[in-house]
Amino acid sequence: MKNLIYQYWIGPEMEKCAEYGVEAMKAYAKKIGAEYVFERNPTFFNKICDEPAAFNSFQPVFNEDFHDYDAVLTLDTDIFPVDGIEENIFESDLAEMNICEEVHMPALKKKVGTYSVQERWSKEVEKFYNVELPKNSAGLYKIYNGGLAVYTKEGMRKGKDLMKPIQPFMNHFKPKFSRKLFWRDQAYVHAMFVASGLQTRELSVKWNTQIHWEPNTSGKRPVIDMRNKDTCFVHMQLSGSGSWDKQQIWEAVNLPVDLWSFRNGVLE
Repeated sequence: MKNLIYQYWIGPEMEKCAEYGVEAMKAYAKKIGAEYVFERNPTFFNKICDEPAAFNSFQPVFNEDFHDYDAVLTLDTDIFPVDGIEENIFESDLAEMNICEEVHMPALKKKVGTYSVQERWSKEVEKFYNVELPKNSAGLYKIYNGGLAVYTKEGMRKGKDLMKPIQPFMNHFKPKFSRKLFWRDQAYVHAMFVASGLQTRELSVKWNTQIHWEPNTSGKRPVIDMRNKDTCFVHMQLSGSGSWDKQQIWEAVNLPVDLWSFRNGVLE
């Protein structure tokens, strides 16, 4: 099997966190026998849409240079494999397009008062594409993370034709929603998970285990930590962590919060 892990960075200078993320994921690729490609400031989408920097995670679909791989994992540079990981993500039971649910986010958004916008966006997607978006057991619209996706060869080749054009997507949703979250890459992957017509599957959240601050807090902020014994990848969504050094990132990925040596003085 010829598999690839693809990452990229847009901007003149990489954050420390991203540099370590690239180093860690490159080592993981070697461990599982996958190829690894990292791009600085890719330009593939420059003539496709007017927000090209936001959509490079979709190169495996729209750039035919990727289509000879059996599967491609594309992921953000703030996602890290845990120490001692043995599992190979490409050995998961894959459909043509595979992404991870943010299981706790609908309830959290409901708690902090932002779910109504998510619900309005979901209903707009349903109307625009004549589809039905999935809901969780509580009846809330599911939320998917745009930071990690796995496409099989069939998914990439079919997706190039089946995924809806990016610019019309942006043109429709941008005037209706002020936050970029609802009309850039995360919104697009969420919508295409249902509207593209590809065979899709939710990956286990062990591949995108989130860790972030409790919203609307300050100082020594409480941490929402979704890690458990099954965690394979940790998505470091702690605002301010972009400038952390390698040791701080390693501790945040691999140690319980109460064992973080840098915990005192960590501010947003």
